[in-house]
Amino acid sequence: MSTAILAIALSIRIILLGFERIFLKLLGMDSTEDKSLAITTIFFGFGALSLVPFAITRIEITRMMIFPVISSIFYSFAFWMYTASLKKGDVSLVTPLYNFNLIFLLIFSTLFLGEEITFLKIMGVFSIFLGLSYLNKGSSFQNSIKQVLTDKSAQLMIGASLLMAIGRILDGFASVDYFPSEVYAFLIYLFITIILFSMLAFRGQTDDLNYVLKTNPIISIVSGVTNAFSYLALIISINYLDVSLVEPIGALNIFLAMILARILFQEDITQRLIAATLIVLGVFFILIPIVF
Repeated sequence: MSTAILAIALSIRIILLGFERIFLKLLGMDSTEDKSLAITTIFFGFGALSLVPFAITRIEITRMMIFPVISSIFYSFAFWMYTASLKKGDVSLVTPLYNFNLIFLLIFSTLFLGEEITFLKIMGVFSIFLGLSYLNKGSSFQNSIKQVLTDKSAQLMIGASLLMAIGRILDGFASVDYFPSEVYAFLIYLFITIILFSMLAFRGQTDDLNYVLKTNPIISIVSGVTNAFSYLALIISINYLDVSLVEPIGALNIFLAMILARILFQEDITQRLIAATLIVLGVFFILIPIVF
């Protein structure tokens, strides 16, 4: 039964992650100004609302609330950068870079969660890093990596992935031991929304919320719901599998995101599919100990 729940949760996460990137890209296309903070606030606001029915009757105020609060601080800045990255860059370029959090996760989960780092996991990380060199192919491996790492949208996504990795470590500790999955997910989304809205108010940009909602009301709602249930699927998954393995499985969403980017935005994904394949190969290396 637990295997079936894990498989369903991971499948839902992969599919929703693929669409999530597209929705965020669409939300940022109707303005020449950067409204990433407002978009991210709406993104999590509707996500929090969609989780209310599943969590509201099970919430208990305890001192363990400090964990989702701290995690939400990291996620707030991470997703602000994540949204800005998708606005500035091609979906097919920045989506694979999200998987830099795998490298950070392997380091952090080994240091703080006591998870084992193996030769095959290292091989997996190497394959993912090699895949990055095909995102913007240059005259050499070093030049290719340099072209990616000096791109502003890429830098934003890598920064986001670092902060997300820290959040995932906190998730792996707190969500399993102290909270039901749906309650933890709701608290994360609620606190992120509060933090982001406070930042908007401090910057005097609350009018941006009205602009985004009036411009794309349906996409605003759908993107929030998609993100919320994608995260809920993640929290459910890490109750059954190491957090450092759940995230790389989610990397399979790259193919879906790239196909959708090709269809909707006419992005050239031919070379970037090589990158995606190498990244998924890295996932395979990481999963060998689980599969066998």
